[in-house]
Amino acid sequence: MISPLSDQEVAALQQRFAHWSAYQRFSQAYLAPHTHGHRPFAGDVAAYVQTEVMVSQHCLAQKGLRILPWFVLPMKPKFGAAMNALVDALKQAGFKGMLTSSSGFWNGRDFIVPRLDGACQLEKVLEVAQSWRA
Repeated sequence: MISPLSDQEVAALQQRFAHWSAYQRFSQAYLAPHTHGHRPFAGDVAAYVQTEVMVSQHCLAQKGLRILPWFVLPMKPKFGAAMNALVDALKQAGFKGMLTSSSGFWNGRDFIVPRLDGACQLEKVLEVAQSWRA
């Protein structure tokens, strides 16, 4: 961010996103950690995992929300940084995979899952109940 959010920007964001309490009402609502400050990965693995990923996971847990052990990378890393560098640290933190903003085919085994293709397959992999489907 370049400067603090204006009151108008805060109001727009509050209207765009549901309050965390809305998710507590759904028995099948599971959330995956994203990032705390929505910063792109710049190459410092330890700093990124601690200040972005784990803070996001802690905030979800603190609100009593059900958390999936999958990390959602919000955007491509900064130039020169590779998302592969995050794999070992995320595995050590207990994550089963990382969804990316890149499209592509997922073979069902790799830790890094292309977001668009992965979204179609994750219910099966995560064994999430599909009773809501008609």
